[in-house]
Amino acid sequence: MTMFKSNEGATRIVALDLVCDTRAHLIRKRNRVLFLTPTEYNMLLYLMKRPGEFVLFEELYEEIWQQPSLGNLKSMFVHMKNLRKKLEDDPSNPTYIITRERRGYVFAAEELQEKEEEEAKEEQQNSEKK
Repeated sequence: MTMFKSNEGATRIVALDLVCDTRAHLIRKRNRVLFLTPTEYNMLLYLMKRPGEFVLFEELYEEIWQQPSLGNLKSMFVHMKNLRKKLEDDPSNPTYIITRERRGYVFAAEELQEKEEEEAKEEQQNSEKK
């Protein structure tokens, strides 16, 4: 994941094929804008800023809604389901936002990057053998 600021002060977070422009409040996937609700955007941004980090459901809820969850996380789960429909190629088999231990989420972009790099390396080694 890469974070940088442009001369205009816009912060961009880049993770694989996702680009978050925090100044414009836009997320692009493969150069196409994802039309997210403010809640979906904020959830994704929070997770993108913590790649590979385990984030408890309660932590995410409290960050987004600015109040304790009091054990009621249903609305967050609905927002996550909708976000995954827009973000993931196969929402039933997510690769960007992974649920772990039925307790939280991990933004797995760095894991995906490593996997892609390993596959590219194997492909290169196979082509060199031929």
